[in-house]
Amino acid sequence: VFLMIVAIAGVSVAADVNVKIKTWKIPSSSHYPHDPLVARDGSIWYGARFSSTIIRFDPKTEQFKEWRTNISTSGPHGIVEAKDGTIWFTAIDAKPTYIGRLDPKTGEIKEYIVREKAKAAGDPEPEGAHTLIFDQKGTIFFTLPGSDEVGRLIPSTGEFVLAKSVQRKITPYGITVNSKGIPWFTMLGTNKIGSVDPETMAIHTYTIPDPDARSRRIVTTPDDVVWFTDPGRGTLGRFDPKTGKF
Repeated sequence: VFLMIVAIAGVSVAADVNVKIKTWKIPSSSHYPHDPLVARDGSIWYGARFSSTIIRFDPKTEQFKEWRTNISTSGPHGIVEAKDGTIWFTAIDAKPTYIGRLDPKTGEIKEYIVREKAKAAGDPEPEGAHTLIFDQKGTIFFTLPGSDEVGRLIPSTGEFVLAKSVQRKITPYGITVNSKGIPWFTMLGTNKIGSVDPETMAIHTYTIPDPDARSRRIVTTPDDVVWFTDPGRGTLGRFDPKTGKF
């Protein structure tokens, strides 16, 4: 398996693109690398799901450094960098699932076990923490497709709040936060995307016109327009919350 970085040196027209590709062979212990992250210092981070390790690659020195999680079945999946330089990740395979924090300076990894404050009878345990993102206040929002939930974690207190849509099964997947601190997420299990009230955790859904649509990854642009991928149909979708139009 190789780590690949692509640099686009210049673009004149669609048929004339100058691209330089360089690859590095990753450590043999990195089984199933996933979701690479470019940190503020230019280093590349990723989680190796099947070996439960977090890896940092320095393109300047071309050196890899690995940290093994405390739980051998963690399955690190999504990964983000906090303002203080710590690395946070989801443990999709761990039971119970958790959000992890790695301090690169000390190598210490701390687990925040995902728990619901009040769970209704018959509701499944939180499962499969998948993708996570920080908002502007340093709060983490994340998806749990395994238990069909969207979660919020306040790192300073360790408090979790989980939310479900009235429609099931929506399979929350990708997640992003717009300029106003509103999380938006995809629903791989249906033809909808959703937003979350960051204070009340109320979920609002928006129906993509085509019933066969299945959204997967998602971003917002500076004007707060929502863009998402639809791999099933091979399309890119755009939703404007101001007009309500897809």
